[in-house]
Amino acid sequence: MDRYPILHHRILESLSMNGDEVTVLDYDLLWARRGRSPLWQSRRVRRNVSKIHTGSRVTVVRPGMLRVPGLARPSWLLMTWLELWRCFRRTKPDAVVAYGISNSFLALLFARRHRVPFVVHLFDSLHALAEPRCCAPSPLP
Repeated sequence: MDRYPILHHRILESLSMNGDEVTVLDYDLLWARRGRSPLWQSRRVRRNVSKIHTGSRVTVVRPGMLRVPGLARPSWLLMTWLELWRCFRRTKPDAVVAYGISNSFLALLFARRHRVPFVVHLFDSLHALAEPRCCAPSPLP
């Protein structure tokens, strides 16, 4: 919600303008820059979010999370599980599209359980952009 528009914003906003209900589960990548207060970030829902197309109707849900280094992502994943449970309980989605790595596995489990098509849309080959230090080639002598 707080960063620049990228490819998936354009796609999801276009879908919403064509009458599809689009709900995005979001992770606050910039939480550490804003500080750790409050310690618990409550669930936030924003409706009719648009970054590119005026009039798009994307709903962005930011699950709650503990704002502590090392615990932020695991707490967010737990709350994302709860959010997926709410979403699938309320209505069966037509499809689940995964963009991130961290919550894709959870979304896949829910989609399989409810027999909903699951799509992973890779817009960057992240594995090719950065290598972990343990696997990076050593510098030439």
